[in-house]
Amino acid sequence: MPHPVPPGVRFHLTDVAFARQLAQPLGAERPQWSPLELHEPQRITRTSGSSGRSKFMLLARAAQEQWVATGTEKLTYVPGARLLVLAPFVTNGALARSSACLRRGAMVIGGGTGATVAELAPTHIWGLPAHVERLLRELPPGYTSPRPVDVATVGGVMAPSLRQEAARVFGGWIKNRYGSNEVGGICEEIGTDGVGLLCAGAEVRILAPDGSVLPPGETGTIAVRTSMMASGYLDLPDDTAASFRDGWFVSSDVGAIVGHRRLRLLGRKDDLVNIGGSRCRPRRWRPRSARSPPSPTARCRPCTGRRRRHARRGAGAGRGRDARRGRRADAAGLARRGRCDRARAGALGPAAAAGRQDRPARAAADVRGLGS
Repeated sequence: MPHPVPPGVRFHLTDVAFARQLAQPLGAERPQWSPLELHEPQRITRTSGSSGRSKFMLLARAAQEQWVATGTEKLTYVPGARLLVLAPFVTNGALARSSACLRRGAMVIGGGTGATVAELAPTHIWGLPAHVERLLRELPPGYTSPRPVDVATVGGVMAPSLRQEAARVFGGWIKNRYGSNEVGGICEEIGTDGVGLLCAGAEVRILAPDGSVLPPGETGTIAVRTSMMASGYLDLPDDTAASFRDGWFVSSDVGAIVGHRRLRLLGRKDDLVNIGGSRCRPRRWRPRSARSPPSPTARCRPCTGRRRRHARRGAGAGRGRDARRGRRADAAGLARRGRCDRARAGALGPAAAAGRQDRPARAAADVRGLGS
């Protein structure tokens, strides 16, 4: 797709035609490769678009080489390995991981689906949690891998149900890595409790709504600084000013420092569902609802009469006091039907000084409650 780039920078569309051209054998006239200076731009990458429209970024040679070196030095891929990459190669995580794999003499496979996994016979699978979830849905009924396959995801927290299903089907090591296309790797592995150790060279701050730095244990917005980070978004000065501040990338993720270089990732600020005034992550409560009865500790008022009418009408119907009653009744009904472990009726969660809900604190309370 056309996109303006700085002078002297070439933009290659990595489509099928480009791949076929690269696959052609070299002729008698070999290309002349001229190394770039470390500060010169080497790659235009983009965000995954999982939280909105995709944005383009420019990476210098020093940053891009660090991306690739981070994957190469782990010795994850050995000659004979077959890496199935589920994410598009235009995202830098996919390209850098594939480059690291090829440099170690292993094979990279792209474009695989659940229907072709048996034929492709990968030894490793890499992608976002959403990619792995889709791959599992596309598998033939009852499929299990005849050999262990290591599955690695990058991005946010991998839902426990997804982790368990991937382990059951593929039987290998399941790894959940936290990072972003703006800065690279942040935590090498996130555990089932959402806690991970920061990668070498990664610095993290937790910010309050006013931008001040919070002490360890306090929940807020995650800000990151690495040697692999981009300088901003191309042709988006407002987005760049909002996300890249004083040498730090201010993410849309919520978390807390819970120990020396240990980060607890709670989720995205905008990846929360409003149920009766309570904000929770759907990937946390949907899988749990299918196998768990309503919690005996849940407390809610009976949904009768006027409240039942509002529950049937939906949480978004109407405004004012009736709408608030309807949302609370909806939450009560969800709790009784086993779709949510805890009923939260009335004024829920910690409130900010201005009288509005403190969303990072609300997210922290939701994760603690739903994970118990």
